[in-house]
Amino acid sequence: MLEYDLYNSWGKFSVAFQVASGGPELRYYPQAGLLNRTGDGIWLKVTERGATVLDGAIAAALSEKAAGHLEQGPVAAQFRAAGMMDASYYAFKYPAAQWQPGNRPRAASYDARGLYDPGRLLNVGGPIVRLTNNGAGFTRDYILPLIEAQPKWAPVTAPYAISYLTPAEGPVGGGGGAGFLGFYQPPQKGQPGRLWPEDNNYLSSKAPLRPYYETTPGFDALMTAGLNGNQAVELSSGKDAAARIPALALGAARLSR
Repeated sequence: MLEYDLYNSWGKFSVAFQVASGGPELRYYPQAGLLNRTGDGIWLKVTERGATVLDGAIAAALSEKAAGHLEQGPVAAQFRAAGMMDASYYAFKYPAAQWQPGNRPRAASYDARGLYDPGRLLNVGGPIVRLTNNGAGFTRDYILPLIEAQPKWAPVTAPYAISYLTPAEGPVGGGGGAGFLGFYQPPQKGQPGRLWPEDNNYLSSKAPLRPYYETTPGFDALMTAGLNGNQAVELSSGKDAAARIPALALGAARLSR
């Protein structure tokens, strides 16, 4: 019998968390017209209208996949949908004592011309570290390998946060924006580094514990190289415009494959 996994998308890492905890929130059986709610095993009958919507969406997705336009895995697909594959990534100091749910980078601000003002990207002051403008390489080579492991739980103790800018196409409302990746703690006392990913406060039931992934040596090397740099970087604000801000830039590591 055919079955399709249906993941709830309540945050950029929600699919990864669902995979780690046993699978999608729902499974759809089109031939039987049933949905299985995996968390409690409840079976739901799909209405005729609901089946039309689900079947249409699945058919469209399969067509896109056959044409090679979709990611192979559900986690990478969510990253693509969130704009993470097309983004530039940045890090900045963010003392753990300041952290609380909802206290994170805001949406990107714009200058008088209606273009990105990267200096106002964050809701905290201080220099911005540009890690890379190759979002596809960063997510593929540095983020996806982390989340192959099971997340662990601990209070956020990270001195840095990581955010990103998606491409802007000019004036306000042009489709660009800012996103938040998570909090980073470098390796300490022989222990691996930690990345607490953005969880949209959905997993607050275990607070102050939050899910984190142990980082790889490659991820730590990327962060170290960026945090030890010291130069200005030019950020593209649109097709033909750019804004210069004081920042620390990664010059040593190039993400390509």
